[in-house]
Amino acid sequence: MSSDCPIPKTRSKDGSATSSADVLLRKPQGGAIFGMSVKSIKTGKVKAKRTVTVLKVNNIKSKAPKAPLEQPSVPLLNNSHSISSLELDEAASPGFKQTKEALIKFINIECIPAEKIYREQQKSLSQQGINAIPQIVKDLQRKARKYRVWNLYLSEEFIGATRFSQYEYCQLFEVLSRSFLGTMATNCDIANTATMYMLAKHFPPTVKDKVLLPLIRGAIYTGVALSEPNVSSSDYTNLKTVIRRDGGSWVVNGQKSWVTNAGHPDCKFVAVFGRRCESDRGGALAFVPLDAPGVKFIGSHSTFGYDDAPEGFYDIQFDNVRVPLDMAISGKNTWAKMQGSLIPGRLHQCIRAIGMAERALDLLIARAAQRKTFGKPLLSQGTILNYIAESRADINLSRMLTYKAAKSFDTFGPFASTMDTSIAKMVVPTATGRVIDKAIQIFGAAGVGNEQPLASMWSKVRCLRITEGPDEVHKLQVARLEIKRFLSEQSCVLPTKPKL
Repeated sequence: MSSDCPIPKTRSKDGSATSSADVLLRKPQGGAIFGMSVKSIKTGKVKAKRTVTVLKVNNIKSKAPKAPLEQPSVPLLNNSHSISSLELDEAASPGFKQTKEALIKFINIECIPAEKIYREQQKSLSQQGINAIPQIVKDLQRKARKYRVWNLYLSEEFIGATRFSQYEYCQLFEVLSRSFLGTMATNCDIANTATMYMLAKHFPPTVKDKVLLPLIRGAIYTGVALSEPNVSSSDYTNLKTVIRRDGGSWVVNGQKSWVTNAGHPDCKFVAVFGRRCESDRGGALAFVPLDAPGVKFIGSHSTFGYDDAPEGFYDIQFDNVRVPLDMAISGKNTWAKMQGSLIPGRLHQCIRAIGMAERALDLLIARAAQRKTFGKPLLSQGTILNYIAESRADINLSRMLTYKAAKSFDTFGPFASTMDTSIAKMVVPTATGRVIDKAIQIFGAAGVGNEQPLASMWSKVRCLRITEGPDEVHKLQVARLEIKRFLSEQSCVLPTKPKL
C-alpha cells in the first residue's frame, strides 16, 4: 500500500495548483470554517494577501477523481495551530523568532521528506548487521548548521545556561517533534539534553571538557541509566546500584535496565544513578565511560516490537567500575539535584507527544479528504468530524498544560513547577495517544504498518506513560501537593490528618 495518500489538487486565482492538504494547514487565524468538499471551493484573501482555498462545509456533491493524482508531499507545518505563537513574550530571547522560522523550514523542507530515505538506509544497515548511523542523518546535521538550528538547547556560546527559556525551547521542540529525524538532525536528543543540563549545572569544568563539549559538538552521545530490573525505580531510594568513593576514584557496582541510548554507536558515557552505600539512602550520580573495565552489556530491549535502532535500550552490568573523582557527585542534596535535572526532560517528553499528535491530526484530515465509504466522503461523516474536534481539543489541552508548566519552570524554578509538570505528564501522553489512535483508525491497515509514521508514534507516546515516571506516581505527587495546599490555606483541621 502506498505510503502517501493522493490529495486532490485545486487552483487558486493566480492559477497555481494547491493541494487540499496544504489548504487545510494554511488556514488563517480565526478564519473561515474548513469543511468537507475537496472539489466545491471558493477563494478568499487573508491579511498577508495570500490566496487560500476555503472548503465548503455542506452540500457535498464532488466525485472521486477518475485517475490517480500526483502523490502529495507530507502535510506541512506552520504556526496556525500553536497557541504559543500567539503568546510570544515581547522580551523573547535574542534570535528566537528567527530560529523558530528557520526550524519550521528545516523540518518541512529537509527532515520530513528524508524520513523514507532514513527508513530504507536503516533497514539496509540492520540487514547487514551494521550498527551505524544512516548517512541521511549526517547529511541533515550538516544542513542544520547551515539553517542555524544546530544545538538549540545548549551551545558553546551558552555553556553556562540554556540558549532559550524552557517556554521558548518547548516551542522549538514541538516543531522538531513533527519529524522523528528532528532531534537527531539538530543534536537535541532528550537524553543528551538531560545530561547537558546535569553537566552544566552540577559538574566541574574538567568534566565539561571531557563530556559536555564533545556532546555539544555532536561528537558523542550519552545515555541515562536509572531503572533497575528488581526494584520500583520510580522511587530513587529503592535503587540498589552503589557508587562509593575508594581512594582517588569512585567505584560503581550494580545492574541497570532500559539504559537510554546505550545502543547508539556514538554513545560514550552513561549517567548512572545510584546510592552512596547499601545502608545509606543518600544519592550519587556518576558519568561512566562505556569502554571502562567492568562495563558489560547483558541484553537489549524492543518497545512494542520496535528495536529503536540506532539508539536502542540495553541492560548493563557494572562490576567494580572505577571512574575519576570529578566524574561523580554525591552528598545530602544529590537526590534533589538529580530530580531537578530530570524535570525539563518531562516537559520535553510532553512537547514531543504534542508535536507527534499535531502531525497525526494533519495526516488524519488529509486521508479523510480523499477517501469515501458507502458513497460518501469521510469528511462528511459525523464520526470523522467528532474525531477531528476531539483531537483538536486534546492537543490544545495538552499544549496549554505543558506551556503553563514551562512558564512556571522559568518563573519559579524546577521544584516550584512540580505540580504543573506532573499534571502535564499525567495528562498529555494519554490525550495525545487518543489523537494518534484516531488517525490510525482512519488509515485502517495502512495505519499499523511502517509506511506511515503513526504506529511508531503510538508506540512512543504509549511508552511516555511510563518513561520519566509512570502516570500513577505523578497522580500521587499532584494529590499530595494539593492536600498540602489545602491544609496550609484552611484554618480548619481535618478529622484525620493524612500522612504525606
